[in-house]
Amino acid sequence: MNRMWAALILLMLVSCQGETTTVHNIENRSNKDIKILVYRFGAPLGDTLRLNSGQTKRLTLTTSDTAQEESPPCAEGIDSAYSEIAGGGTLTKEIQFDFNWASETEATDGLPQDYNHTCTFVIRNSDIAE
Repeated sequence: MNRMWAALILLMLVSCQGETTTVHNIENRSNKDIKILVYRFGAPLGDTLRLNSGQTKRLTLTTSDTAQEESPPCAEGIDSAYSEIAGGGTLTKEIQFDFNWASETEATDGLPQDYNHTCTFVIRNSDIAE
C-alpha cells in the first residue's frame, strides 16, 4: 500500500510542470514625456504607449504552462521602435538589443515551482539626444 501512495505522489509531482510568466515594461526615467510604438516581427506590437516622465507601462504579458528558470531574451522578436519625445529630441537607445534591457527573475515557493520574469527597457535623459 505504501508503494502505491509513493508512486501516486511521484506521478503527481512529475506531471506538474509549473508555469512561467514574462512581463515586458517600458520605464521612462527621463524628464520628458515620450510616445513609443514598438515593432515586433515587422508589425506594431499593440498601440502607441504614452509615457509621462517617471511612468512605467507594460508592453506585454505572456504565460507558459512550463517552468522556465532562465529569463528569455528580452528583445526577442523586437525589430525597432518609433518614438516621439515631447519638446524634441531623438531616442538613441535601441530597443531591439537585449543588452539594453534589465531582467529580473523571481521563483515562487511550492511544488511545482513557478517563475516570474520581468524585462524592463529603461529610458533615461542620457538616452535622448537633443
